[in-house]
Amino acid sequence: MKPRIVFVLIAVSVVACEQEDPVVARVGDAEISLSQVEQFVERLPQGLRSQDTGRVAVADHVWSLIDHHLTLEEARRRGLAADAEIQRELAHQERGWLARLYRERSGIAEVAVSADDVERTFLRLGFDKERLLTRLIVADENLLAEALGRVRSGAELAEVAHSYGAMDSLALGDGTVGWIGREALARYRIPEEMFFSIQDRRLAPVADLGGAWQIYQFENTRSRPLADVWELVHERTLREHRSRQSHQEYEQLAHQLALRVRPEGVEAALALGSAGVAPQSLEEPLGARVLCDFDGASLTVRDFLTALLRIGFRSALRDSGHVMQLASSEVLPIYLFAAAARSQAWDKEPEFQEFAKKKQQQLMLKALEEQAAAESGPIEEKNIRAYYDRNKGQFRVPESVVIRRLYVDTWEQARDLREEIDAGAELAALLKRPLVARHVHPQLQGIRRFFRIHEAHFPELVAGAFDAATGDVVGPVPVGDGFAVFEVLGHLEPEVQPYDKARPEARRLLLKVRTDEAMAGLIRKLREQHRNQITLYDLPVSKAEEL
Repeated sequence: MKPRIVFVLIAVSVVACEQEDPVVARVGDAEISLSQVEQFVERLPQGLRSQDTGRVAVADHVWSLIDHHLTLEEARRRGLAADAEIQRELAHQERGWLARLYRERSGIAEVAVSADDVERTFLRLGFDKERLLTRLIVADENLLAEALGRVRSGAELAEVAHSYGAMDSLALGDGTVGWIGREALARYRIPEEMFFSIQDRRLAPVADLGGAWQIYQFENTRSRPLADVWELVHERTLREHRSRQSHQEYEQLAHQLALRVRPEGVEAALALGSAGVAPQSLEEPLGARVLCDFDGASLTVRDFLTALLRIGFRSALRDSGHVMQLASSEVLPIYLFAAAARSQAWDKEPEFQEFAKKKQQQLMLKALEEQAAAESGPIEEKNIRAYYDRNKGQFRVPESVVIRRLYVDTWEQARDLREEIDAGAELAALLKRPLVARHVHPQLQGIRRFFRIHEAHFPELVAGAFDAATGDVVGPVPVGDGFAVFEVLGHLEPEVQPYDKARPEARRLLLKVRTDEAMAGLIRKLREQHRNQITLYDLPVSKAEEL
């Protein structure tokens, strides 16, 4: 909460208080009106509003606006209004606004498509096809080759999944994920060419999931009706039509605004991006070269690379054609649309001016916060450790339960195992039975740890495990397409994460605390420095009650 320090309160009845929108405070020459306070309160989330009522609540909110004025003035005094990074970000935000406005007013955003257009997209892009996906997720790279070998030698994917697979919340016990269309390919890291070309029951190349590996194949293929994906394909068709119209508009503007490509800029882009587009390349002097110019404005190599990073492009720039293809499809249209909007003085409209003003203020205040936090000193390892030690409750891991599980295909098999256990058989011995062993992970040996969150995927198993006492045997319970019998090995109470795992979050939280403390201190200092410029006017009771 911002500091509530009042240095001067002039309780005067002024004529303005009887007006429709009385002035409630002044900071230097700037006036704060009642309507500004009302707008400020309306935008505040309920949890951030003053807990008080009447005059006290109004005073809290008025002081918040005074602090806003003081911190903005401090940001200007520090030169943040002219900061190069802030100017670049503000220019980016303004271009986006003006480009969207140009698309709306030029009709690009109002494209209509027919049912025939949608059907053609449906067939052309292969949305009419579904394939039955089965997969095995291997979390241990050392087991990947062994698991692949078993599949390639003829073992069923489901059989190998039970022996080598990591817990897969999206697949059934036999590894079946279900029927998927091309719209789901990115989610499962499956290349389009694999989806459309590989035959049923042929093993696809392993997909690297980043820390795990996916062995997969398609068991079957079927057609699906357009009605199943109408909204998806309709939206895709709209995007394609808008893209074509946008490109046509871009080409016309490129001619009208005399767009020119600078060869030395293309060379600089290739020099900086031939090994991949990376943030550190933005600091290179070559980034200042002009890639394109138009109508008195320009696109620098730095701005081009920054725009690519914004859309997540980090691949290598192959050649000059690749550079210009990316520029004309991903970057230049926004620049030219914004330039065309400015040529029609749309940037002079009040709505845009208000947007630009607020955005600049947000960027300046964010930079001021970062400076204030930096001025409080660097965050050292000992500081992070001390924060962790003082606030261990923030790094608590919820309760969990550990079980040893026997998984089989049918309820009858699970029932027979349960009867043997009740008669005195050891679970460790039963794990070696062929009908059980083929489902056992070689390293885990049937031992699994579950949290309450896993109940969404394994409801009967997780609920039964938490309800049972240590040493109890539970089952049969359904798990995926099979059944399980398990012994509860132990309940783990909520525990504090060890420091090495909690450190990133501890540093983030400490930085937030430091930033809040630094800004509170800065506001106290600014209030003291400018106390003679701060004037509060008494608000009539009726107005305070209305607010």
